[in-house]
Amino acid sequence: MYPSLDAGVDIKHSNSYYENSNTVSASLRAGYEIDIWGRLDDLREASIYDEYRSRFDRQAMTVAITAMMVNEWYGLGYTRSYIRYLERKIALAKKEVELLRQRYRTRQAGIVDLLSQESALKQMESELESLELQEHGHCSAIALLLGENVEKFSCEGPEILPDVDGLSTPVIESRHILARPDIAAALATLKAQDRRAAAAVSAQYPRFSLSASAGESDMRFSDIFENWYTSISASLVAPLFDGGSRDADARMALERRNESLLILKKLFTDASVEVSDALKAIETGRRNYKTLHKQLSIDEKRVAGYRSGYLHGTEDFKRYLDAKMTLISTQQKVLRAKLDLINAYVALQRSTASGWEPVDRVWSAERRE
Repeated sequence: MYPSLDAGVDIKHSNSYYENSNTVSASLRAGYEIDIWGRLDDLREASIYDEYRSRFDRQAMTVAITAMMVNEWYGLGYTRSYIRYLERKIALAKKEVELLRQRYRTRQAGIVDLLSQESALKQMESELESLELQEHGHCSAIALLLGENVEKFSCEGPEILPDVDGLSTPVIESRHILARPDIAAALATLKAQDRRAAAAVSAQYPRFSLSASAGESDMRFSDIFENWYTSISASLVAPLFDGGSRDADARMALERRNESLLILKKLFTDASVEVSDALKAIETGRRNYKTLHKQLSIDEKRVAGYRSGYLHGTEDFKRYLDAKMTLISTQQKVLRAKLDLINAYVALQRSTASGWEPVDRVWSAERRE
């Protein structure tokens, strides 16, 4: 957008049979293209939109990494809580195995029942080892996301998941989707391609430029800076024949602009689907969580009844252990439902980019215009 200024100096020494000579040529040349059709301004705006796009891409990456961190953090809390429930189940399973062994010795239980219970116990112990490996995986992922050394990182994650009883299904408007940085980046790309397409079309039209120069083409060292010439000229260049190069560039730029428009439409559609899926997951998760809570209340009453009967000698101890085992399994289901509901809320926050750095105010004003 600014004039150009070039300076040149040429020093030449000539040696012949008749004479030796030293000459110096110096020049200054300034040029400026009159932006008649707005081509240069279009290219300038395209560069500005490219800068916007890179900024929004960085914000989109921030949202993605933050969501990954949150998922790993609550995944770690879920795994640790699940391990505690599983350890309680293993303790109860060992009691049942010991009880069945005693009954088998007195011929009150069959060998099949004993083997089935021992198999179930081994399966729980194997699941515990897998969960411990999963816990290590969450800690490693958190360390990597924080840029820490995995071997030296102290993983002090949550021991329990937060309460989700008071959460409700939010109402999402279209402006929340438009605030997503990836959509803002796609829109900036579209605007940049639109400006480049306009510049490519303008390149087919004549160009008008001004130039000024000053210098001396043959001056001696003795009279340097004494015989300078100056000139000012204007030129109008109109393309007549270029084998269709400029026309092809214009058509290519228009196709890239249309491609960016289709990408923006697809991105907006995908974002709407993501929001819809997240809202559906939240609503379904809330119903499932409430249902499991009711089941948990029933199982707790059932365990209390079996325990009272066992203490009064009216219920078998094995039935009491089975009831406690069922209760722990229900608690694990409630824990999983809570994690699924938390992940659904995180997915909604990610799909709307809520809770993170918003798009730039300058870009918001530009978009309103």
